[in-house]
Amino acid sequence: MLLLIVLFIATLSILFVQNKKIEMNRVTPMNVDNNNLINDQRKTASYQVNLNLNRRKHFRVTLTEDCVSEFLYFENKKLEQLKHKKFTGKIQDISVSGLKFTCPYNLPVKQKIVFNITFSIKNIPFTLKAQFIRKEEYLQKDTFIYGVQFIDISKDEQKHLNLLLNKIELQRRQKMVL
Repeated sequence: MLLLIVLFIATLSILFVQNKKIEMNRVTPMNVDNNNLINDQRKTASYQVNLNLNRRKHFRVTLTEDCVSEFLYFENKKLEQLKHKKFTGKIQDISVSGLKFTCPYNLPVKQKIVFNITFSIKNIPFTLKAQFIRKEEYLQKDTFIYGVQFIDISKDEQKHLNLLLNKIELQRRQKMVL
């Protein structure tokens, strides 16, 4: 038991030292006197610690639900023929600000694409306007993973979604304790 405690403390110490080295290497302001450099390093170190804890503004809940999306707007006019076309996907995780889902279509995310995404959580339907913000591609799969951000979401929709996600997360944590 004592050996496990010592190993745990040693591991934490190594991680702490490595994290400090990374933080110090990231701060490289040019043409700054030493006092400003020290203050900048302190601010960056504090900020870096917060980033390691939670980089997102809203918590995410892992969720496996089907979704249906309908294209509304394309910045690239060549894709305009797809307007009002529907496609299906599967949600992987969700927060009140967006979600991650998979679908078999390779879509360009560098140009703005706005769409409605419809899904249900605990038999409560949601239809929210969203836009793509990132894409993950895998060579072995014919599946693409997209990160989307909800846009024009009302405070009521956000509040309702937040309550449901909190409820799901609370139920998961209670199952883990039992």
